[in-house]
Amino acid sequence: MRRERDRVRVVNARAVVLAILMMAPAGARAATTLEQGPQLSLPPWVAATLTLDHPPEAGHPAHARFSMRALLVPLPDARYEIELPHGARVEGAAAGPTPLTTTQTTDVVVEFELGAPAAFAHVSAAVITHPPRGALAAEIDRLYANDHARHDSANRSLRELPREERLVRSIEFSSSADEASLASSPDPVYRHYLDRGGPQYVLLDALPGMDVKALEAKRADAKKRRDTLAPLLPGKGKNPLLRVVTDLDLELAKVAYQRAVIGLAEGQAHEARVALSRDDEWAKLPATLALARSMALAVATALDGDAAGAAKLWDALAARIDARGALRYVEYNRGELARASGDTTRARYAYLRALELAPSFTRARNRLGSLR
Repeated sequence: MRRERDRVRVVNARAVVLAILMMAPAGARAATTLEQGPQLSLPPWVAATLTLDHPPEAGHPAHARFSMRALLVPLPDARYEIELPHGARVEGAAAGPTPLTTTQTTDVVVEFELGAPAAFAHVSAAVITHPPRGALAAEIDRLYANDHARHDSANRSLRELPREERLVRSIEFSSSADEASLASSPDPVYRHYLDRGGPQYVLLDALPGMDVKALEAKRADAKKRRDTLAPLLPGKGKNPLLRVVTDLDLELAKVAYQRAVIGLAEGQAHEARVALSRDDEWAKLPATLALARSMALAVATALDGDAAGAAKLWDALAARIDARGALRYVEYNRGELARASGDTTRARYAYLRALELAPSFTRARNRLGSLR
């Protein structure tokens, strides 16, 4: 990494604060956002946000931006500390003084690089301040002038404040050899790659870690319980057993889906394609797995020798609004299909599209780099 990009850069930006997260000290019992106004025991005096430009990926630089601003009065003695995953490479100290004003946002930007994949890791940043007691007392008088109980409570909290307060922001993420993702992402991460010497299609596991024997035992147990309870359900009206039977139906659908995924990994493409094509069998799957089933059907179709049919299925997936969270996998699998047919131009475009959607998609980058 170039020296000028590795340095910690402190940039004073003109002041429109985006998505400010407010701070209330440890002594406050109420929530810590200004929107809740009078419910605060103590008013916040500093705001901060932490962002990453993309999920940190081993071997590629990422940037953490810590934005801070004083809210009541300037905080000339403020300082910051940024904690990076163990072993991350960064030049310069990710800590130092950061005088804060009420008219400007101060941004600290750190470039870092993971030396190896890191599961369940995090980047944290803290701004340490001396609470401005005089300004807080004045703000308490203003906010709670007509509420003596809150006024007294806030002043007690003010007297109990320590000399320093820390406002900490943290972002959790996971980085594997295939992809880096944020823990806060609502979209599932597809982790099951078919690494058998052919196309490296990716699928979503419904029951990861279970082999065929374990799946069969799970299926037999769920079916036995469902067959026992189903006759007890009335034709109409509510019944507490209905939820149990519905959950068992979901369990059976997940087992059937996972069995098809394992079949694909074992080279049983035709059998998996037939199973995944039975629409009635998958009616109980939730939206995420219903989408994954459509993806698996496209993979099974491709591996069964029907490239045109698979392409149509992926085209249909790409057009679905509910598939946006999995669109990078659609594009990646399209790349694998084109690669297998020798169309490197189309494969390259598909991998690039996947990386455009997910810059930390390591497997797509590696597959793109290996094209000839």
